[in-house]
Amino acid sequence: MKYLYTVILLFTQTVLYGQSVLVLDEVTRKPIAEVNIFNTNQGTISSENGIANLLKFNSKDLIKIQHVGYVNQEIIKSLIKDSIYLTPNL
Repeated sequence: MKYLYTVILLFTQTVLYGQSVLVLDEVTRKPIAEVNIFNTNQGTISSENGIANLLKFNSKDLIKIQHVGYVNQEIIKSLIKDSIYLTPNL
């Protein structure tokens, strides 16, 4: 039920606000809160449900994704689909 709520919330935010992504733990598939998503000019963080709005970034922006306990990532915004999976540091 909690998963269904998250999916509905993600869909609603995508329709209302543009590109939103769900940030998930690659192993547990659970949402990750307070993930830092930024480039050289601006940034955002994921909500407690793991949802982050990427509307403020341009499609060609190189976006950095960081959270304590996870491997850092860099990706071009246009390559991001509906979810981002972070790998836990071991």
